[in-house]
Amino acid sequence: MNSSLIKGTAYLTISNFIFLASGYLVQILIGRSFDPVLYGTFGIVIYLLNLFITILATGFSQGISRSIAEKPGAAKNIFSKSLKIELIITGSFAALYFILAPQIAQMFADPSMSHYLRLSALLIPLYGVRTVFTGLLIGTKRFDKQALSLIAAAVVKLVLVAVFLSTGMQLGGVLLAYFFAALASLLVSVAFSKIREGGNDYFSGKQLLKISVPISLYAFGFPFLMSIDLFLVKRLIADGSFAGYYNSAVTLARFLYIALVGLNYSLLPTIASSFAQKNIKQVQYYIRNSLRFSIMFLLPLSIIASLTAKSLIPLIFSEKYILAANPLSILVFGIFLLTITRLLLTVLVAIGKQNISFYVTMSLIIISVVLNFLLIPNWQMTGAAWATTISGISGLIFVLLYTMIKIKKVVNIPSLIKIVSASALTAVLTWWLFQNYSFQGFSIILWYGLILGFYIIILFIFREITRNDYKRLKEALFKKVKLSKGLNQ
Repeated sequence: MNSSLIKGTAYLTISNFIFLASGYLVQILIGRSFDPVLYGTFGIVIYLLNLFITILATGFSQGISRSIAEKPGAAKNIFSKSLKIELIITGSFAALYFILAPQIAQMFADPSMSHYLRLSALLIPLYGVRTVFTGLLIGTKRFDKQALSLIAAAVVKLVLVAVFLSTGMQLGGVLLAYFFAALASLLVSVAFSKIREGGNDYFSGKQLLKISVPISLYAFGFPFLMSIDLFLVKRLIADGSFAGYYNSAVTLARFLYIALVGLNYSLLPTIASSFAQKNIKQVQYYIRNSLRFSIMFLLPLSIIASLTAKSLIPLIFSEKYILAANPLSILVFGIFLLTITRLLLTVLVAIGKQNISFYVTMSLIIISVVLNFLLIPNWQMTGAAWATTISGISGLIFVLLYTMIKIKKVVNIPSLIKIVSASALTAVLTWWLFQNYSFQGFSIILWYGLILGFYIIILFIFREITRNDYKRLKEALFKKVKLSKGLNQ
């Protein structure tokens, strides 16, 4: 990886880690404060909000960042037109969502949800405006400033949720905290979004929509794909508490997905820029090392979470959520597979194949819906987890083969063998420890640290990571030198 991609990934990964940690603390506070029924309602409201924000805002952020990365001389033009488009689209949709809230709540057989859906509608235009500034910061590769924006949202959300819950406010207070967190993030983004001299080249609004709409549809489709299981658990299982149990499993499993959001954000403009310059070898190099990093990071975490689910769920959400342990042990692998699939779909978006990404995502949604309807009635939460995992297997096989055909040389086979072998040894150690010893409370965290330390030592023994990896990463982050070679190939 070059220094720009390493720095961008590091900044956004660190900020996303802070955002993730804050989000998990928020989830824990809410899960422990609410009963499973209300926690399930919270999950549905928030995931619906996230879906609409994704299609109306996040997808446009990627379209904006890609457009600016490919044509930096049009940055001001792209920014101004994006802002007008977002205000019109998100404002109109928020009004429609507010009006239709009772009908949407009825779809989930929970009329009480209508009030919370209407409150959440007020956040949509705010996120729409924020996404324009986000796209500008990422497109101009000011990853550190975007990182500060994420950190601001994380801190404000955590503090306000804690304060509002402590004063007895329930789900309405939580949504208010989300509003102020988004506002804080927007203000930080605005403060750092000054466009430097130039950037007035022409860029039509039609051209921007042509790029952004397919990305938005694809960007909406993937989070929807990852939420189908929770939505159908809520719809198909009469006992409302099951949605709360399954939401706790989803929350923990999505750690794997959210942890790599920073890589997806920084990878898109970096690959788009290299591909526009027809530097295919550099594109191959970025993909190969991004896959290596992702699998090296996510695979052992998936294995450890799966094997220790019965200890992890009570630790985070308390014993009242223990029924989520079995679905979690399966779901983590589904989320892992979908996360790697999403990474490769981002690559396809970056090289102008956003339509393929969209078609793949829509196909996986159909597969997931069918599987959930078939499996949930008989297997309930476990069936939902298997539906997601099977969808992940299908998606990864197709998109990996397609990427290999189009770009070639995107997988480092020797590196993959070493990572899988180290993960397998880690699985054996984890299984043996938790079969033979009883770990209680937060002492489990210490054992997780020791297990991961064992994994890292094995990688050093296999020479999959070396001191040069650390040295190059340090140089990229702190010395601002251009690397002639990337991390271990």
